[in-house]
Amino acid sequence: NNGTVTFETSGTTINGAKTLTISSGSGAVAFQGAIGTTGTGIGNLDVNKTSGSGSIEVFDIGDSTNVGVTGTVDIGNSNTTSIVLDGTTYKTDGATEFDAVSTGQAITITGVSPTFTTTAGNLLKFATADVELSGTAGGESDIGTTTFNAAGGLTIEGNIIAKSGMSGVESLTISSGAGAIDIAGTVGNDGNGKALGTLLINNAAGAGTIDLGGIGTDTVVGTSGNATVGNALTATLTLDGAEYNTTGTQTYVAKSGGGGQNIDITGTAATFATSGADIAFNTSGINLKNNGTTTISSGTSGGGNISFAGGVEADGTLDVLTITSGSGSVTFSGKIGATEELAGLNVNAANTDGAGAIVFADDIGDSNGVEAGVLGTTVIGNNTTTSIDFQGALYSFGTGTTNIEAQSGEFIDITKNATTVEFKTSGTSISFDTAEIDLEDGSNISIASA
Repeated sequence: NNGTVTFETSGTTINGAKTLTISSGSGAVAFQGAIGTTGTGIGNLDVNKTSGSGSIEVFDIGDSTNVGVTGTVDIGNSNTTSIVLDGTTYKTDGATEFDAVSTGQAITITGVSPTFTTTAGNLLKFATADVELSGTAGGESDIGTTTFNAAGGLTIEGNIIAKSGMSGVESLTISSGAGAIDIAGTVGNDGNGKALGTLLINNAAGAGTIDLGGIGTDTVVGTSGNATVGNALTATLTLDGAEYNTTGTQTYVAKSGGGGQNIDITGTAATFATSGADIAFNTSGINLKNNGTTTISSGTSGGGNISFAGGVEADGTLDVLTITSGSGSVTFSGKIGATEELAGLNVNAANTDGAGAIVFADDIGDSNGVEAGVLGTTVIGNNTTTSIDFQGALYSFGTGTTNIEAQSGEFIDITKNATTVEFKTSGTSISFDTAEIDLEDGSNISIASA
């Protein structure tokens, strides 16, 4: 007990289809050579699973052709001082867990562009501790990538960030197939590290659910590059954090259909922000489920485009959507509040929010049931807005006031041909300010506040 255990030099490998269990108490454990580089690899691997505070270093598990451990892998516990993963390959065929103390970034991944690979049915888990990536070496142009190929799913209970002060840029790629991804903490800089480069989570394939607790904070960006989360097969994408802050673009994708919106925004007062780059919610509609205000901003000058490919619904009674796009456009391709109404809607509501064009390709509200799509106050555009295009047939609002405004000229466009386009409120005011209304040939308009 409490003595060190060291397998010295990179040439000291551990092989054989047997279980390896190490208990070191407060003593350090170091695997400086690879584990399981021949045959089928070793059986189970247990290093201080149940107790002990000693630090642990693991170089490699497996190699390019061999699975390193065919059974379970349990490295560390919630009292483990630190875990250093300084290899490039971690390939296992059983449930794999790394666990260390919650103080600081106690799990560090320092190998250059390492890849973690697990098989279907076997979860890859980083428990308790925050995870720090620092494998990139060299100048700012050098970009390394940490890759998790976790077919059995991936759970990260803390934050996962790049190392503060590191010279290069580290990116993160996660693929899980049908396995669920649950990142409880923040991805990228949490205020104690450095922003990641790009973030890719099941961007190419995989139907597994994704739960993402945040990107960056309200004061620091989480990625200096683009973030793409999900694809057109993703069953559900849950965004339950408070901040999603990047320099580059943000793209969130989930499958369409299935009886509802499959992108759920549940974080209290969730904010999505870029430094003038696009923000897109693709394929699926979104469901606001935080009983508060969700803010989406691509900047107030030179902003990026903001787009919603599906509908926008609310699952609470206080869900307000506020959008700021600067010179970027805002496009709603689906209906707003067709089955679950928003409490409020603000799109470039102030002059300082920007002049970007605004497009409603479908209705606000629905003629069935509760007709209004927004129950409370609605403000769409300001006196600098380039244009507002209403392409649907119904724009129904509740008991809050409704203000629609664009720049001077014929810049509020009604473009539903051969249809009477209805604008309605429930006994409250509706105003069209500054701009004139331009009816496309064959279009008619009906405005009622009763």
